[in-house]
Amino acid sequence: MRRAITSDAVAGRIHGGSAQGIGLALMEETEAEDGRIRAPSSSRPPSPSLRRS
Repeated sequence: MRRAITSDAVAGRIHGGSAQGIGLALMEETEAEDGRIRAPSSSRPPSPSLRRS
C-alpha cells in the first residue's frame, strides 16, 4: 500500500469527491407515476448546464 505525501491533499480529494457526488444527486430528476418512481432514462445521466428549466 502506498503512503500519502500530504494528508491535506487526501482530505481535499475526499471533500471534492463528496461535493461532486452530492451535486450530481441534487441534479437528478425523479418522476413518480401512480405512486411509483419512474426514471426517465438511466442510460444517460444529466449533464450540468446553466439553462433554467
